[in-house]
Amino acid sequence: MTTEVVLALIAAVVTAAGWLVTNVLDREREHDRVSRESRARYLERQVEELYGPLFNLTMQIVTINHVRFEVVRETALDQRGAIDAMFYREYFMPLHDGVRELPKTKLHLVEGRALPESVYAYMRHSLQERVQRDLWLDHQIDTSAVQGLGFPDSFTLDVQQSLERLLAEYEEVLTGLHSTKSWIARLGKSRQVKPKEFTRDEMAS
Repeated sequence: MTTEVVLALIAAVVTAAGWLVTNVLDREREHDRVSRESRARYLERQVEELYGPLFNLTMQIVTINHVRFEVVRETALDQRGAIDAMFYREYFMPLHDGVRELPKTKLHLVEGRALPESVYAYMRHSLQERVQRDLWLDHQIDTSAVQGLGFPDSFTLDVQQSLERLLAEYEEVLTGLHSTKSWIARLGKSRQVKPKEFTRDEMAS
């Protein structure tokens, strides 16, 4: 076997090995891109359909309660009952209804495998408040002897922290996705470069 043939075979083997490695890396990068895009879409749904609306509703409840506190503080005692009734009817009740409605259709978007305990505490607070008011307004049944449950601050905190974690992960996924797409784009351009062809003199040298 002549030197020219040996050099040609070596060059062919090196080229084939290079293309094989490149193709393997290409497939891995493509798999990573698809996985990141899938995760990004799921995170978008979690934020847009569940945690974003949930955070917005809970912040409105907290804010309305602050407003109510300031209004009641500056109002005569004999008017506070009517003010509380108005705030509940016009603000608290529809907001609480909105919070309770979300898990009915968006439970599959909950972060993690289990709901935090604050969710149960919130549900009990909002439902007990609703039941006791309905009993009084509709049937004049006084349940004031039943101890009320305050709004659990841990619920607002849990919602906020979950939303922040999802947004942080979403940003991280998008950053990695951008890097993967840039790598694939550069790889595509490099494949357009023709391999060097050895001249007879170069092979013989």
